[in-house]
Amino acid sequence: MKQYLLLLLLVYCSSGIFAQNSIFDELSLREPGKGTVTIHQSDAIRALVGQRSFMDKIEIIGDKSYIVMPGYRILVFSGNDQRKSKAEAEEKQSQIKSRFSELSTQIDFTAPFWRLRVGDFLSYEEAFSTMNKLVAAFPAFKKEIQIQKEEVRILLN
Repeated sequence: MKQYLLLLLLVYCSSGIFAQNSIFDELSLREPGKGTVTIHQSDAIRALVGQRSFMDKIEIIGDKSYIVMPGYRILVFSGNDQRKSKAEAEEKQSQIKSRFSELSTQIDFTAPFWRLRVGDFLSYEEAFSTMNKLVAAFPAFKKEIQIQKEEVRILLN
């Protein structure tokens, strides 16, 4: 008997999780003392809102999931001196990580260039703001630093 009650309680509680209202339902609710929102649109748009696009790419690295999408990164260093460039990129990376530990950094090699990029930004404005913080913290980086459009990874969970 206790098992049936527990099962019934579990089903009742989980039904509330799946019965979530869409943003359109929430906006259309009538509440005393509040204004009325009227939304004019096709049912096709209502069906698309909240759905994941078929073009979204999901990457799973370890126990973390990322969505890969167009965005921006800050190019901090690019060098083609085979003897010095890798070490210089790693040195600048460690300087940035010591001051801005929350920023992601990537060093990559595409012959003949070693490049250091910072961040995964969805908007140009966000990248620009971070670029200004980097220039303020490291004035010597100012000559090379620039914002580039790239595919970025945004953490989902």
